[in-house]
Order: sequence, then structure tokens, then C-alpha cells
Amino acid sequence: MPIANIPQPELLTVTPTLRLRRFEKVIREALEWYRDPETVYLVDRIREPYSQEKLERMYRYLNAHGELYYIELLEQDVFRPIGDVTSPGRICPW
Repeated sequence: MPIANIPQPELLTVTPTLRLRRFEKVIREALEWYRDPETVYLVDRIREPYSQEKLERMYRYLNAHGELYYIELLEQDVFRPIGDVTSPGRICPW
């Protein structure tokens, strides 16, 4: 969800090898991230891996309440998703 009266760009370049891509759908890599107990602990302070349903609820909520992006890193001439970020930061009730 764009911030009022400010269009959300599809891509935001951070550095030549790091960029943000606007969220459009849940990607398969995201479920891998949120099935890792250590990653989930850093996000939620619990180590319970996400289900597909919980992941989809989280992304729906974040996308409705802020600007949601995937973080992409350039590796071997291809940008690959490595994480996600939302602005403004929100605590999700999922």
C-alpha cells in the first residue's frame, strides 16, 4: 500500500548490487526464510516456523499497512530475493 499521495516505485536501488522490489505476490523463497527457526526468532522472538497460510496473512497485513518490498541482491549478474522489508515498521497481529 503506497503512502498517501506518493506512488510506490516498483524498484528502489540501494547500491549497485542491492535493491528493493515492490511486493506483488508471495514468492516461494519467502516460505523458506520463514521456516527457518532462527530467522523467525529474529522477527517474532519465537522459533515456530511459519505455515504457508501464516506467511500469506503476514504479507497481506504488511502490504495493507505500509510499503512492502523484497530485498534483492545481485549474484552472478542476477538479482535474487534475500529478504523483505516494510515501511513504516509494524507489529503484525497474525
